[in-house]
Amino acid sequence: MDGAAPASGVLASLDNAKTSLFHIKTVAIAGMGFFTDAYDLFSIGLLTKLIGRIYYGGHMPINIAAALSSVALCGTLAGQLLFGYLGDKFGRKSVYGLTLWLMVVSSIGSGLSFGNSPDAVIGTLCFWRFMLGLGVGGDYPLSATIMSEYSSIKNRGAFVAAVFAMQGTGILVAAAVTVIVSAAFHNLAPQSPQNADYVWRIVLTFSAIPTVATMYLRNKMPETARYTMQVAHDEAKASKDMYTMQVAHDEAKASKDMSGVLGQAVVAEDSSAIRRQTWREFVKVYGSRLFGCAMCWFLLDIAFYSQGLFQSDVFKTIGWVPKINVFWPQTDIYHQSPLVPLKTTCSSANIYEYGSGTSSAAVQDIVAGTANCASDLQNSLAHSCHSKDDGCWMSPLFETFLIARAQVNTLEVDAAILALFSTIPGYWMTVFTVEKLGRKKIQDGGFLMMTLFMAILAGAYNDLLDHVAAFVILYAATFFFANWGPNSTTFIIPSEVFPSAWRCSAHGFCAACGKAGAIIGAFGFLYASKDPSNPDDKKDYGNVGIGLQNSLAILAATNGLGLIVSLLFVPETKGKSLEQLELHDSQDPGLLKKRASVEASA
Repeated sequence: MDGAAPASGVLASLDNAKTSLFHIKTVAIAGMGFFTDAYDLFSIGLLTKLIGRIYYGGHMPINIAAALSSVALCGTLAGQLLFGYLGDKFGRKSVYGLTLWLMVVSSIGSGLSFGNSPDAVIGTLCFWRFMLGLGVGGDYPLSATIMSEYSSIKNRGAFVAAVFAMQGTGILVAAAVTVIVSAAFHNLAPQSPQNADYVWRIVLTFSAIPTVATMYLRNKMPETARYTMQVAHDEAKASKDMYTMQVAHDEAKASKDMSGVLGQAVVAEDSSAIRRQTWREFVKVYGSRLFGCAMCWFLLDIAFYSQGLFQSDVFKTIGWVPKINVFWPQTDIYHQSPLVPLKTTCSSANIYEYGSGTSSAAVQDIVAGTANCASDLQNSLAHSCHSKDDGCWMSPLFETFLIARAQVNTLEVDAAILALFSTIPGYWMTVFTVEKLGRKKIQDGGFLMMTLFMAILAGAYNDLLDHVAAFVILYAATFFFANWGPNSTTFIIPSEVFPSAWRCSAHGFCAACGKAGAIIGAFGFLYASKDPSNPDDKKDYGNVGIGLQNSLAILAATNGLGLIVSLLFVPETKGKSLEQLELHDSQDPGLLKKRASVEASA
């Protein structure tokens, strides 16, 4: 049975290495994968309403919206399990490039989803989103494990956190690209479903660009020395990988430089004579850690992804996205069947209907009303009604622009608070403090603050709706303490607390549990946040849901449970080598007994 490898010269050199150009390059290469991951997973939330306007003549059916939001998460879950296993079976580097190829091909495929009927487009898009999720999922255990195994003791947590922090940039860039593309088509092209159809395709395809840019560099990275020594049991190759990392920065150059050395090197152990732990044996020894890491990630992602997926509803509740009717202007759209446009009629009763897209003489009377809109919104709309009773109307492209702008705009104070105070700073606070405070303090503190803020939001919900600034600050604070908290540390800790032979698989398992929570959030809270007493929600979603206030209360309780699990089952890893973390409980009678039991049955 495999045990922890001794602290050889190679591993000691890794643990005490100074920060080098190789470390910085690795953070950038792995971080760009997470930039792309976040862009792909969060951009769809900005585009779902637009796709519904184009293909369903109004709101996308709730089952279709849930599937579209969650199919990539299902693929991500599968990818985390699959590539976690492959990373331990064949080596981290061997499968690392494959995840990028999946992301590139799937991003392009998403943008080229064929057909112009709802079934064809959504079916194709769901397929490519699932394949994209496989690549995204594979990046989680591989990037975390590679960065952890390359890093020194004093910088390991910060480097792994820096890789994960690129998610914040990816989220903001997804919003920025959506703003730019939707604004360009809104201002420069006729307002039609046909032209708007290009918008979501361009936004989804864009993520292939940064992915392609890192493909060559990722393929040039060496295998981690810890894998070659402790899993492949090849000290000669481990020495070469260390030389590649510290000096040559290129495998071909390292092989040439070290040809003499490698000729004299001896394989540390006969790998065929060493029996690897089975998964059952691994779980018997490390089960409590596995439970703690997996359950914390599961509970965190229920809350974190739920917030993101119904964020546009929160924006409308507090007034960032106006509660106004949406239409396609009459210009050149009704001959474009089978695309289904929205159509509405200005009337003193402020009534609108979703049309079938068929040609009719009556469509000549359909115009957009802006009489009740703010002046800046009126200036953004192409047409106007002349009666104040006609209400306020906007195009779906402008609606998409407003939703994305609420994520990224730095000119409006409320939006700036969410984008600048919560999204990016939370991630980078973890990077700068994780080696000082430790992983556990940050995780426990984050769960505590998220519980507190969401409980306040739920308890004082009706009062806070009249105090938008307070609502925004509390809502943004939950994101800040998620990112300077469990959203970052649940990624870091599983890359440290398990042995090399199972590190990638265990991280993938924990991450997959997190995505299971995200899927519950995507499906469950998409329904749960709807309020049957609200006429709009009842019309579009029927008698489902418990309302946003009750949903926030459930999420507060979920975060509280995460705090309890973290306190009881998650260890601190600050200041210890990966080998010390594998051995550090050897004096614990409980773990010692488990080890003896496993060895006796082997």
